[in-house]
Amino acid sequence: MRRLLHSALILGGVMVVWLVQPLPALAHGSLVQTWPPDRCATPAASPSAVDCRTGTVLEQAPDRVKLTFTEPVKPIRHGLIVTGPAGKPVEQGAISVNDQEISIAVNATATGTYQVTWQVISQDSHPVRGNYTFSVGQPSTTVQRAAWTGSDVGGVSQLGLVLQVLGRLIHFAGYALGFGPFFFEWLVLPAGASQLKKAAVPRLKRLSYGGLGLLLVAEPVGLLGQSASLSSEQLFNPDVIADILASSFGQVTTERLGAALLLWVFLGVDREGAGLKWGLTGLYMGLALVDGQTSHAVISDTVWLGLPANTVHLAAMGLWVGGLVSLIALWKIPEIEVTGSWLVRRFGRLAGLALGWLIISGLLMAWLRLAGPSPWGWLNTLYGQTLLVKSGLLIIVAAIAWAGWRSVIKKSERWWRLELALLVGILGLAGLLISLPPPA
Repeated sequence: MRRLLHSALILGGVMVVWLVQPLPALAHGSLVQTWPPDRCATPAASPSAVDCRTGTVLEQAPDRVKLTFTEPVKPIRHGLIVTGPAGKPVEQGAISVNDQEISIAVNATATGTYQVTWQVISQDSHPVRGNYTFSVGQPSTTVQRAAWTGSDVGGVSQLGLVLQVLGRLIHFAGYALGFGPFFFEWLVLPAGASQLKKAAVPRLKRLSYGGLGLLLVAEPVGLLGQSASLSSEQLFNPDVIADILASSFGQVTTERLGAALLLWVFLGVDREGAGLKWGLTGLYMGLALVDGQTSHAVISDTVWLGLPANTVHLAAMGLWVGGLVSLIALWKIPEIEVTGSWLVRRFGRLAGLALGWLIISGLLMAWLRLAGPSPWGWLNTLYGQTLLVKSGLLIIVAAIAWAGWRSVIKKSERWWRLELALLVGILGLAGLLISLPPPA
């Protein structure tokens, strides 16, 4: 129990450190204002399908097109394109980026309908794209809205969303497998059981190296997800990929790869040293903090609360999932027969602690993300529905974990495998939540 207490103190200490740090406000970047105005973006106007095709009709030609987002953004490739009635680009000069605003000069003197298309990456590394129309003088029928508009989910292509979720699922699995076996060895295996440790440590190290491999694989998958989200037709376009790597996503990718390399170094160090234990713990929490930069953990002025909550949420998940995989991997070795029941109960206490942290941090993050003028409006959004399914699945997994704990020794492994399968499903839903914009 003392080791469990130390784990809790580590999590609490990280929260305290981040509570006193001034951090920037981030959110899932979304478009909030345009010039010329986007008529279809105004619910009060109740625009018809025709209105959406032609947009706001201006008497005078605008000299610039301007888009304002909820947070600083970086245009990707030709991040802001304006197409005239003749079907040709009418931009003049380069895109101007001013914090949350991007704009470009245009020659929009011809009468007719213009189409504005844009693709950006927000400060929290989320890709977003969209388009709208406006008309000068009178509408025309020569401009068509982008072909991908109707199939987008949360401002990205369906292929991009799938690859984003897959990349995050692989990353979460790598995080749990890379570190979880180490904490299982440290916090669950008895210190004096030399024969058990001699048989268990090689298996645990293999699991950690497998997790390391997943951490490395996740990054190129995530990069392709970013590219496909913005331009499915140019999935491997080197210019698009270069722009993405130069954005906040590239910074997070570099930090994650650096953490993976540090994990590789730690795995080759003597596992009995105290420095390794606290070094890996620091790396474990540090990588969770890095992941928070790509989530909805930080919304408006609540970054000081959202980011620590997200960090604790991910760290608790890693302890539970990584420890469960370790228990399953070691369960059939002969040396575990004598202490098997004791180990299960000991891991059960660790998993219970992780579940408690998951519930507390999850409720806190839900409160931060769903608070708004309409208390139950989030139920009508894909984000809210996904969160509801994830929460229900977590309740089921907790019940299965309890059943597995109660059925030691005879039928426990069957329960554990079911528990693990459902936990992987929860990780996938968590990846989807991060990729979707939260309710406005």
